[in-house]
Amino acid sequence: MEKPVKILCVTGNPENQQSLSDLLQTESAFKTQVASSLSEALALAGQRAFDAVLLDLDLPDSQGLETLQSFQQAAPDVPLIVIGRHEAEGTAAVRAGAHDVVIPGDVSSSTLARILHDAILRQELRRTLEASKAGTQALLKANPDGILVVDQEGIVRQGNLTAERILGRPLEDLVGKPLGYPLDSTSPTEWTVLH
Repeated sequence: MEKPVKILCVTGNPENQQSLSDLLQTESAFKTQVASSLSEALALAGQRAFDAVLLDLDLPDSQGLETLQSFQQAAPDVPLIVIGRHEAEGTAAVRAGAHDVVIPGDVSSSTLARILHDAILRQELRRTLEASKAGTQALLKANPDGILVVDQEGIVRQGNLTAERILGRPLEDLVGKPLGYPLDSTSPTEWTVLH
């Protein structure tokens, strides 16, 4: 049996609270906790790990995008789905980092479940990608050979300190700029640098 998906629903609006709780109860995969203010939500997030948060931007102790930003600062790894009232508010919230927007009354339980699962999956993929990048950086750093990673357009994306020393230029001067040498995009290229 799969463990339940832990959702924190943050809204000071009793109608939204009831509507979203009812929708989430129809999906047995969800275990929901409710908070009616940002301070209560932040306290709960500090005590427990939630898989996702449904966040109203109009709370008694916080209004608008500041609510979203405050929660993002306190729990940056938790996907946030904004409880919106209109499309413009939702668009601004997504631009500010929310994974999605739901409008109570306009969403079915299956749609809400899909939105939550998608947000959680995207966050898991982001964590996996970050771990992979960190692993690549560790391998580059530990390698005694000078290595530059160059994309198909010839732009340097990353490198190690040995490459910096060999080329006599700091990585900050190389990363994000064209390498300036012809590359064969079908296979790794190896150079010998003579001093």
